[in-house]
Amino acid sequence: MARILVVSSSLFGANADLAALIRPVLAGLGAEYRLRGVKQLVLAGQMAPGARAIMARGDDLAWADGFIFSSPAHTGLLSAAMKAFIDEHHDAAETGAFIDKTFTAMATGAYLHAGQEHVVAELNAVAAIWGCVLVPPSGADAVINHLNGNPWGLSFTLHHGRVDNRAAAEQAVRSHLTRFVAVTDALAATRRAHPPGREPATSGSKNRKERKAVPSATHPLRATDVFVGPHETPRTPSRSSGSARSSGSSGPSSSSGRHSPTNPLRAADVFRGPQDSGAGSGVSGGGSGAGGGSSPGSGHSPTNPLRATDVFRGPYQSRH
Repeated sequence: MARILVVSSSLFGANADLAALIRPVLAGLGAEYRLRGVKQLVLAGQMAPGARAIMARGDDLAWADGFIFSSPAHTGLLSAAMKAFIDEHHDAAETGAFIDKTFTAMATGAYLHAGQEHVVAELNAVAAIWGCVLVPPSGADAVINHLNGNPWGLSFTLHHGRVDNRAAAEQAVRSHLTRFVAVTDALAATRRAHPPGREPATSGSKNRKERKAVPSATHPLRATDVFVGPHETPRTPSRSSGSARSSGSSGPSSSSGRHSPTNPLRAADVFRGPQDSGAGSGVSGGGSGAGGGSSPGSGHSPTNPLRATDVFRGPYQSRH
């Protein structure tokens, strides 16, 4: 079943109260869960006893299939404590540790428009940077639209430091987390079968040797993955003496094969200078073709630039 990590920043108890409201909903959905807090950086001496929780750590993030991050709106912004926790795990995120884990955000505020939408937007941006799969409440759930009204992440107003209208809040949480847990559960099975950075298993030793690894944060895409195919060998640059292009070449490349890091695309392969011959080229030939109207054979240069008609020919133009 899906493993859900709830991380909340709570100084006076409101977000801890929200986490307590989430607990029975997750249990009722059959999900495994952990409720964790973050270290307070300011006013820690005024922290309410009910706000204290086990501190979230890296192994909690590694354990989870999905994240629920909850933060108060502090002057309309994400809490400093939550931001510090996010920054603490930035290096792990860059290695792809959280790729394809689900994410949803929640926020609380002292009044209706205290910055909750801004806070969930900041948290959603973190999800994007981490490579998580964002599962917002959306605007497609009539229950959430009526009870909560924030399609980017659930948001709640407080009354004396506690979630106001708990019955409505619990209904909105249950409606959203039912979908969140289902999506997390489905993706978790895929992630475990094909961990990020590892290619799917295929039968046969030949296939294992020839297939290329799936690009990921730990196995980044290389230039040769784009310019050279899996069965191609990078060619050695071939240049004939006294010319920027091989003798008799009629295309933009100086010899057969594809461009690669050992044989990079040169400016001369695209733009020919005044000393290069344009004869035989489909880009700047003379006569009635697209390049026929400007200095046939002189080649493209700053004084004879490439024109759209040198690349795109109309239905009445002959091709050379």
